[in-house]
Amino acid sequence: MIITVPSIYPEGCKIVVIGEAPGREEENWSKCPRCACEQDSSGQCRTCHQAIVLPASQGWVGAAGRCLQKACKVAGLDWSKIGRSNVAKRRPFADSNKFEEAFWETIEEPIYTKTGKLAKRGHKITRKTKELLEYESELAQELRTHNPNLVVAAGNHALEAVTGLTGITNYRGSIVGSQREIHRADGHTFKVLAVEHPSYIIRGNPADFWVLARDLQKAKREAVFPEIRRTPWKAESNPNQDATSIYAHFKTIASNPEIKWTLDVETRAGTLACYAVGYRVPRSHELVAVCVPIQTTSGAYWRPEQEVELWEALNETARANPFLCNQNVEYDIYYLLRYGVEPSGIYMDTMLAHALLFPELPKSLDFLCSWYLDDVVYYKGEGRNWSEGDRDPELWEYNCKDAAFTLQCVEAIDMELHKRGWWERYHGKPN
Repeated sequence: MIITVPSIYPEGCKIVVIGEAPGREEENWSKCPRCACEQDSSGQCRTCHQAIVLPASQGWVGAAGRCLQKACKVAGLDWSKIGRSNVAKRRPFADSNKFEEAFWETIEEPIYTKTGKLAKRGHKITRKTKELLEYESELAQELRTHNPNLVVAAGNHALEAVTGLTGITNYRGSIVGSQREIHRADGHTFKVLAVEHPSYIIRGNPADFWVLARDLQKAKREAVFPEIRRTPWKAESNPNQDATSIYAHFKTIASNPEIKWTLDVETRAGTLACYAVGYRVPRSHELVAVCVPIQTTSGAYWRPEQEVELWEALNETARANPFLCNQNVEYDIYYLLRYGVEPSGIYMDTMLAHALLFPELPKSLDFLCSWYLDDVVYYKGEGRNWSEGDRDPELWEYNCKDAAFTLQCVEAIDMELHKRGWWERYHGKPN
């Protein structure tokens, strides 16, 4: 007997949590009041054979749901005001929770030769079943009907169904838009926050409970408004062999030695490809990142005398402003020293400062962005295959993102250090 578990949308809810499919407890979560046994298919207790009057089935009442409820409580969210739904409205199988086996199918498409003949072997493809497509259509309709400000996609299947993206480990903590097929009545996309499914936490990953709670704190902030908001910033990633604007940025950083700035290098095959600096413009506080190409896929970017002048200018800047910040600064310093750049001071290594605050958590920049920043979408996957073909502009843009987002992490970490009273513990006493 297939039991359908409906969605629940409390009146006026601003947040809805989407899972992949109901589990065993969601199918039939009421117990016999006499012996605490479950009912059988006829509606009677399996042990004492008394009739059981069951409340309506609902999602997120099993072990994963209880974990989610605890995380919501830690995050300051009222569980009774949160919508609950799943991509599929039934349990995949009676004896398992294998979503792919139940809702994806493998078919063989015919292949024709150049002469128009049918090949002996076809091409196997895996696709969603008709049932799953109908469930996704139903999900889109219920979202349009109830119009929440924020959709929390728990797990990879929910993320893929709502946004079209895959890789929950990467996108966890990111705020993204829903795919074209799932949109509001006014045509705009839904705002979606990706989180790990609580079932992952209860299956041997208890430390990630606090990551989920932190993500749900972000959900509480984002649920106040329906639109996606990004912090504006400016990137200059293609100087066209004209270093005029680069020198202007260096001069601003050097002449304002009290401002914090970042410097991030990118390498290709062990060779320095480019570096980017990021800072906030004094008075306007505009966030700016500028990339300086060094080596492209086709050769050196600058004439030798131009490159020498640029390295000398960077060295003067680094010696004039001691508030250099970086992620894993030891790696970048290795390359800077090889080119004669000697910073006069390091204000913060975000990796080490974060390790002081949260020693049990990952230390990569993508994790720091998801932990401290509300508006940065996972982008570290862009850093692949730059050695193939002319993809230099993509590398330069990526380099600017590292510089800009690292500076935002510096600002957020400093706030956390002040909040805990640990600012002097990391930075030392001010002079």
